[in-house]
Amino acid sequence: MTRLVVVSDSHGNPAALRRAIASVPDANAVFFLGDGIRDLLQVREEFPGLRFYPVAGNCDFQRSYPAEGLVPFEGRLIFYTHGHLYGVAMGPEQLQLTGENRGADIVLFGHTHRPLIVPGERDWPAALNPGSCSRPRGPEGPTFAVLTLEKGQPPHMEIRRLREGGSQ
Repeated sequence: MTRLVVVSDSHGNPAALRRAIASVPDANAVFFLGDGIRDLLQVREEFPGLRFYPVAGNCDFQRSYPAEGLVPFEGRLIFYTHGHLYGVAMGPEQLQLTGENRGADIVLFGHTHRPLIVPGERDWPAALNPGSCSRPRGPEGPTFAVLTLEKGQPPHMEIRRLREGGSQ
């Protein structure tokens, strides 16, 4: 079993990013989906046992980070990106189509600051947006996601609310 923290859009709030990651002590890896690469650089050293999969967002100016990635976990292929290059403000369909064309089972994205879970249907990959850990645009407040993968089981996608000063 693999447990993945999925977080996005920290926008200058490394404390929120730190709390999200620390709240999942059994995590195996962290997907950071952009707009806060500097925050990630500040906190990643505090979690030496975790692997990090970062992508740059439209507000990140560190050109050394990729715009997207593709990585396997537990027999599933994950396509991850910030989302602004795929029109996610209008919905995840274009990103899901791209993910399908790349053989992905799951697509991860941020950008909208609104959490979203779309289960996979037929050949379409599941889609997960963790929302924003520091600048939410919905009633949920600051959020992140936990993605749990186990071979032979459907992915378990969970949105968690990040409470001020607490872990979740």
